[in-house]
Amino acid sequence: MGDLLEYSGLATKIKAMKAKLLTDGDFLNLMEQGSVGGILSYLKKSAGYQHVLANENESSIRRHRLEKLVRSTLYTDFDKIYKFSHAVQKAYLKAFFMKYEIAVIRRALRRCYGKIQNDYQIGVIELPVFERRSGINLKQIMTASNIEEVISALDGTVYHNVLRMIWQRGNAGLFDYESVLDIYYFKSLWKAGHKVLSKSDLAIIRKNYGQEIDLLNIQWLYRAKKYYKLSPAQMYSLVIPIYYKIRKQDMLYLVKTESEEDFIQTVNRLPYIRKAGGIENVNLEKMYDEQMKKLFLDGIRKNPYSIACIESYFYQKEKEIDRLIRVIECVRYEVKRDDMVHYILGA
Repeated sequence: MGDLLEYSGLATKIKAMKAKLLTDGDFLNLMEQGSVGGILSYLKKSAGYQHVLANENESSIRRHRLEKLVRSTLYTDFDKIYKFSHAVQKAYLKAFFMKYEIAVIRRALRRCYGKIQNDYQIGVIELPVFERRSGINLKQIMTASNIEEVISALDGTVYHNVLRMIWQRGNAGLFDYESVLDIYYFKSLWKAGHKVLSKSDLAIIRKNYGQEIDLLNIQWLYRAKKYYKLSPAQMYSLVIPIYYKIRKQDMLYLVKTESEEDFIQTVNRLPYIRKAGGIENVNLEKMYDEQMKKLFLDGIRKNPYSIACIESYFYQKEKEIDRLIRVIECVRYEVKRDDMVHYILGA
């Protein structure tokens, strides 16, 4: 009864928001649009996007601007859910929002390393959300021209010391910065869940993120062993130090294996890989995607009045935005329709 009372209003709000999400039929229709302007015109009629696209011009819209506006709806949706939440839910959501803060920091870092163009403009949509929900200076971060300026822009935030420690070592690469941010995020979210959530909500979070962390650790270590010659200490620095179905001693043994063959024999004994019939028969990225989909969608079906209603919504919204950006790119570069269907609806 406690969970029903705590979540009845929020669950109803999120159910109404889910009704605005795009369907597979919408994506098929979007694939038929012959231009970025055509996609804009279609999305203007969608309840989930019309509020940010109403004043945009179909004849002059550019791909990067449309993608940015589409992404901004994630922040406005977060704001709606946050405002509708009670104190405990808000405490957890503050930790959850770190995912979006880190996405902004990651973009700034990639720009400094020349991985993306400096095409970002601070938007009137996401800026107010960050000013209300975040301690980071969005304008300063997104105009930083080098790593030291990014770190300086984060002064006074939890990210400053995390990144500064890597910077002070010297010769740090983009991968080093992104890895430490990922690890910090999962540790912070895990800690927040244990600190503020009820026993039933915590069980859901532990299952969702425990399995996600297990699978990410396997992916990262497998890539490190297969493609890079890293020392055991370097490999262990990639591990998110949270252990769910995979024990800490098993993770340490994986790190210490001397050959790829020994690594494969060891990883094949782990629960997820053993169930799939061995790593030779598994696409790790696909396995991760399928498991996350199952966890978040099964969670809301089994526990509609719980933290699962929040988690499942953001999972679906993030997947929708990812698909939308793929559609925009495919239409812009005139990808064949059959290839689009496979690439987008298969995602």
